[in-house]
Amino acid sequence: MMPVTILMLRPEDRIDCSAPLVAQGAAAVPEAAGVAGAEPAAEIMAAGGADLSPAVTSGCDRADWIVAGFDLLAEEGWSALSPARIAARLSGSEAGFFLYFSDLDELLQAMFDLWERLALGPLAAELPTLPPDGSSSATREAARARLAELADEGEGAPAAAIETALRERAASDPRARAAVERVDRHRLGGLSALLQAAGLSEPQARQRAEVFYAARIGLDYLHGTTGLAPAAPMRALAAAVLGLRKAG
Repeated sequence: MMPVTILMLRPEDRIDCSAPLVAQGAAAVPEAAGVAGAEPAAEIMAAGGADLSPAVTSGCDRADWIVAGFDLLAEEGWSALSPARIAARLSGSEAGFFLYFSDLDELLQAMFDLWERLALGPLAAELPTLPPDGSSSATREAARARLAELADEGEGAPAAAIETALRERAASDPRARAAVERVDRHRLGGLSALLQAAGLSEPQARQRAEVFYAARIGLDYLHGTTGLAPAAPMRALAAAVLGLRKAG
C-alpha cells in the first residue's frame, strides 16, 4: 500500500500509513481494543474512534480503502476517485470496495471525517500554562519557538495537496465545507492561544493568527500551482508577527 500524508500543521499530525503511527495526541491502540496486529491504517482509524468492524480482514480493511482514496486524491484530484481506480491501487477487486461502502459518496464522507478528526488535534499542547500576570518567560519563548516551527512545516507535503483539494471541494459540497469550517475555527483558536502565550494581547493574537493562517493556506496553494516555496515567506511573517508585539 502506498503511503499517504494527512494534512496538519505539525509533523506529528502527518500520518504516514506505511508506518504504525497514530494521530497526534492519541495514544497507541491498546491490545484490549481488539485490533492488535491490524494494518497501520486500521490502528489510526481505531485511535480516532472510527468503526472498524471487522477491524482486520484477510485482505484490505475499510481504512485501507480510505487511505488509498487520499493517496489518489493527493496525486490526481477528485476526478480520479472511483471504486475501480482505488481497487487497482490496492491490487484488489472493485467488489471489495462494496464490502465497506455502498457507493463512492459514502467513501467521500469517510474521507472528510478522517481528515477532520486528525486535523482537530492540538497545535501546542506541550506548552506550559501562562500565568495570569504573564511572567513566564519560558512559556513565551516556547510559544515563539513553536510558531517558528509552524512556519517551517509542511512544504511540498502530499498533505498540502489534500487540504487544497478539500478546500476546493468545500465550494460545492456542504459536507466538506462544514468540516473545513470546523477545522479552521479550531486552528485559529489554537494559533491565537499560542500568540497570547508568546506575549500578545488577545485582540492582537486573534488578528495576527488570522493573518498567519491565511498566509499558510495561500502559500500552500501557490506551492501547488507555481512551485513557490512557502518556508521563507512564512518565517519572515512569523518574525513580523512576534516582532510587532508590544513590550511588557
